[in-house]
Amino acid sequence: MFALLIAVLVFGSVIGYQYYVEFATNRYLSEQKPPAVPVSAYTIMPQSWQPSIKAVGFIEPVQGVTLSIAESGIINKIHFKSGQWVEKGQEILELDSTVEKANLASSVARLTATKHTMERTKILFKKGSVSQSDLDNALSAYQSLLADIKSLKATIIRRRIVAPFSGTLGLRNVYLGQYLQSGNAVTVLEDCSVMRMNLTIPQTQLSKVQTGMPIKITTDAYPEKIFNATLLAINPVVDINSGTIQIQASVPNADRLLRSGMYGTAELILPKQNNAIVIPQLAINFTLYGQMVYVIEKKDKTLQVKQQDVVVTDHNGKQALISKGLKVGDQVVVTGQVRLSNDTSVYLVKQSLLDENQPVPRD
Repeated sequence: MFALLIAVLVFGSVIGYQYYVEFATNRYLSEQKPPAVPVSAYTIMPQSWQPSIKAVGFIEPVQGVTLSIAESGIINKIHFKSGQWVEKGQEILELDSTVEKANLASSVARLTATKHTMERTKILFKKGSVSQSDLDNALSAYQSLLADIKSLKATIIRRRIVAPFSGTLGLRNVYLGQYLQSGNAVTVLEDCSVMRMNLTIPQTQLSKVQTGMPIKITTDAYPEKIFNATLLAINPVVDINSGTIQIQASVPNADRLLRSGMYGTAELILPKQNNAIVIPQLAINFTLYGQMVYVIEKKDKTLQVKQQDVVVTDHNGKQALISKGLKVGDQVVVTGQVRLSNDTSVYLVKQSLLDENQPVPRD
């Protein structure tokens, strides 16, 4: 019996010791703080912000037409080459007008005799030698011949194409001796010295735009070049289906780099905003509930972070404008957010020591 009691006491002591070791270990581990996470930070200072409205649109010339002819016929003369510069009034193409010119010459030749007959008939009518009907016929013959001459001259003119304004011709689509149907395109003529860009913006931005405001335009063809433009006009009608409104910019194009049909990105420059809260866009994190940043605070001689919801009103790809949630002097985490949560301890390092290839978040 005594031996059994000893065995129970020994067994209980072993079990108790094991429970004590487990309890002490858990208590020790719970009191241990996780290691601090290295992060880089940005201290908010007031700065100026250049707000803008971005829009995509297509470019067209101020003057541009597709040249065609009003009459059908055989092409007799071609006075241009593809891509040629022409002046206003310069002849571009002519159809064969042999028949029309012959008829015109015949009518002009008969005009003098017809006019003399009319004048002689007037004199005879005053003397009572001819009737009113004879006078009317003589007047009608003369006026009819004048109308024929005018019509033939107009027909000959319609069988020619002249430049309605100075500009650059496009590619030639016709050949000498070809039968050309009326209305068929011969080439295009465009004055590219000044271009227009048609843009669409949300109606919510309408109060921010006005004619004459500056616009910066970039294109895929010349990604490094900025074309300076001016807002020319604002459409008075808002599209009821999309809630957008069209605007038009005037773009000087003295070097003829811009071409009709190009697409470009326009940035309408708004008045500069001073004392703005601006942070690197890398600092912004996206959650199911919106956008937030990690703000660094000092607690018990250590640096810890807390999540702070923010409202972003604008961004330029590298920086973001904050309208709510932060203030001057706040220190926000820029890189190293992956392992962070509320109250995580951190220590500051230079950004170059962290992953610089972290993608920039986009909204």
